[in-house]
Amino acid sequence: MLVTLDSPEWARNAAEQLGYYFKRELGFDFPPMEASKRKGHSSFAPYEIYLFHETAYDLLEEDGPVSSRVFGACGLRHATFENETEPRWEMQWVWLHPFFRHRGHLAKVWPFLRQRHGDFLIQRPLSPGMETFIAKHDTARRPLD
Repeated sequence: MLVTLDSPEWARNAAEQLGYYFKRELGFDFPPMEASKRKGHSSFAPYEIYLFHETAYDLLEEDGPVSSRVFGACGLRHATFENETEPRWEMQWVWLHPFFRHRGHLAKVWPFLRQRHGDFLIQRPLSPGMETFIAKHDTARRPLD
């Protein structure tokens, strides 16, 4: 599910919460996404966050709505970098609940992300898991050191 500035508040809040999990697990000073940050804010850059979700079978009720469970996200920002005149996409974070890691979720969407965002950058530092993922799935486009 794609989350942008124009997405419903619940979706932006879900992405922000996953960003807090990312921050806490990897020891960053601030979360990678703030749902309330809008255009005009000094550090705002257009973003696309992809929520990973599945059907919540444990919450299914007869004749009731189908519920989904969000278990992860990856976020990209469109920004201008030093020594570049045109903005480009940069993947800034990926976080999956530990139960859902190493199950191919990111690998499944990787070709779509590369097609949609082109030769996007991958922000460092990378977790050991992401280093392994990049080595396996993106050998032609290593992150910048």
